[in-house]
Amino acid sequence: MKKIRIIRYLMKRFSILSVFIFIIATLVCFSCAQFISNTIVAFSSDVLVKEVSIEQQKFYAISLGKSQVENETKSLTSILQTKDGAGFVFFSDGYYHCLASLYENKNDAEHVKTKLAEEEVESEILTIVLPPKVVKGSFNTNEKEIMTDCLESNYQIFRKLYDVAISLDTKICDQSKAKLDCNSIYSQLISTKTNFQTFFKDNFEDVKDNLNKNEKILTDLISENYESAGQTLSSFIKLAYCKILLS
Repeated sequence: MKKIRIIRYLMKRFSILSVFIFIIATLVCFSCAQFISNTIVAFSSDVLVKEVSIEQQKFYAISLGKSQVENETKSLTSILQTKDGAGFVFFSDGYYHCLASLYENKNDAEHVKTKLAEEEVESEILTIVLPPKVVKGSFNTNEKEIMTDCLESNYQIFRKLYDVAISLDTKICDQSKAKLDCNSIYSQLISTKTNFQTFFKDNFEDVKDNLNKNEKILTDLISENYESAGQTLSSFIKLAYCKILLS
């Protein structure tokens, strides 16, 4: 009888000990897994890349006139800018073209060309290919992200301004809303530029110059000088994104 009690006692103790060991083992495994995960994240954040790049970009422009003499094309700009066109002079294949707008979708450009033809306005679609951008250096994960934002800023600003211009032309928004949107786009650029200056200071001159150029263009846009220039707001926005992409 005494032996049976001893056995039962040992079985209970063994069961409690097993549960205790299981809990300890689980906690140890969890701690190890978390440590390994944190180590991997920390290690990966310090991994350096030798370059940051973006692919080439293709756009389609509506040209409403061209000449081999630049001043002759410029005479068209003021007329176009009173009718919501960009009036941006672009040189290609030996001709100065007066551009009305830019599109990243060829079908959109063809639709505009068709509408213009219905109004008996001759136009031409230009395919414009912007080359890839590559910046060489040594970049950790955060630096790579910031530099990528900088390289993509031209395209991102174009897309946002394009949406504002389309909303304005189609009466989805009024001028007050369009101006607020332009101010927001300007603020986003300043944030990108601030991050660049924080991480890279005076390095990468080409990138810095491009950000400064974009800031000047957007500053002119939000200063509302379009009326004194004899333009509509829609024209001023289109001219701004043409300058950002093509100048």
